[in-house]
Amino acid sequence: MTEDEKYKSWLLNLKPGDEVAVQYQPYRPYELMNVVKILKSGRIKVDNDHLYRGDNGWVCGSKSAFDYHMIEPVTNEIRESIERTKLISNIICLLNSEKIYKLTTEQLKQISEIMLSKDEL
Repeated sequence: MTEDEKYKSWLLNLKPGDEVAVQYQPYRPYELMNVVKILKSGRIKVDNDHLYRGDNGWVCGSKSAFDYHMIEPVTNEIRESIERTKLISNIICLLNSEKIYKLTTEQLKQISEIMLSKDEL
């Protein structure tokens, strides 16, 4: 079975409650959605009210090339990508907050050693 056939089979077997991944634009983080309903037309409705075509997974009714996306199966790689994005966001927020000033010198050294190679210190 080809990858395309596997994907189409996955689409056909989706049911309400199933989790799907959506990446709205390249290089943006994935979001996890749940299937809410499979319409009689075969379209797939997820919990953000977007509709996706049951034959190819692409979003229905997109008005912009930048909003042209599809649903995907949730893989371990996608879950790791989501976790990684959240961790990066948390670190950036920490660096841009007053909390950074409350860290000890030793903690700051540890962060610096992780973030920078020894050649850059």
